[in-house]
Amino acid sequence: MALKRTTKSLPEDDDDIMEEEESTEEEEDGEEEEEREFPRWLRPLLIAIGMLLALGAGAAFGGIFVRNHDKKNEVVATINGEEITIQSLNHRMDVAAGNNAAHTMAQEMLFLQYAKKEDTLPKESEVASKYSEISADPKFSAELFRTHQAAEDIKRSLRINMARSAFITRGISVNEAETRQFYQSNINRANPNAQFFRPETVLIGIIVTQSAEEINKAVAALKEGQPFATVAKLYSKDRSATNGGMMPAIRRGQPGLEKSPEMNKIIFTLKPQQQTNPVRIGDAFWIIRCFDRQSEMTVPFEKAKSAAERGMLLYKGQLLNGKKIQDGLDAFQATSQINVRWPQYADAVTAKTSGDK
Repeated sequence: MALKRTTKSLPEDDDDIMEEEESTEEEEDGEEEEEREFPRWLRPLLIAIGMLLALGAGAAFGGIFVRNHDKKNEVVATINGEEITIQSLNHRMDVAAGNNAAHTMAQEMLFLQYAKKEDTLPKESEVASKYSEISADPKFSAELFRTHQAAEDIKRSLRINMARSAFITRGISVNEAETRQFYQSNINRANPNAQFFRPETVLIGIIVTQSAEEINKAVAALKEGQPFATVAKLYSKDRSATNGGMMPAIRRGQPGLEKSPEMNKIIFTLKPQQQTNPVRIGDAFWIIRCFDRQSEMTVPFEKAKSAAERGMLLYKGQLLNGKKIQDGLDAFQATSQINVRWPQYADAVTAKTSGDK
């Protein structure tokens, strides 16, 4: 949660412009996101899936522990008759993520207390309104269940992000020229994180085997009319087999494609619903099927203006307010009364919020 100063050029904004422009676009940002040009925590308005994924393993651990603390002997699953109890699961999660979760929870609590002191904490009605907006997403409930979270987990994340946004933009303004500067940076083809430009994007499925015999069996099954996903699960040795051979959406020019020019050519030559005959690439045999293709797109300035203005506002706010906010938070923590009753979490709970100290 550290409010760090950044020296990078221009940030991205959080508004999901591409989703609004093309409702059929697959969720792909999570798979291909690399280092951002701006601290990710400054994104104050999160769409449901992105926001849920950002909460991480710590929140999942907390949600499971709270709901099951009084069910120490409950059986979560059995493997050939051998039990996995909630007690053993909680212990394993505590070993794996307990300190990180305790540190994150302590930082969040300190930050919200400091935000209240500085009058940047959002009203609960504002949090509820934003929650209603994101929970309307059709995928929201399924993702909530998958990540073991409750409504309060999501509202807490919103509360923190909204408070951070209010903090960082306090006293900051931007003009038309600055807004256009941010926009131009984010339609630049050379910017892999450009918010308002989407390169050509392809959605493919693959079946990969190391033997000609296995790939021929897959071909025969496909010719018999078996679904691609079924055949991939039966014959593919790639880890994507568990997902029916489906791969994350691939953008033209994304890092890694240059390592296999042959694969790159195939992917961006196939038309939707076309698939290759078995082709040998490296030491394996491949069948590649194109399921969807989206042409490149640039969001017009007028449509992106609000998001571009917000992005520049956050960027300027970080440069001008970031260090001051961090110093204030550090001072607030130094004068806070922190009583750790479980010694094993003492270092995690009392560690400074600033990651560079």
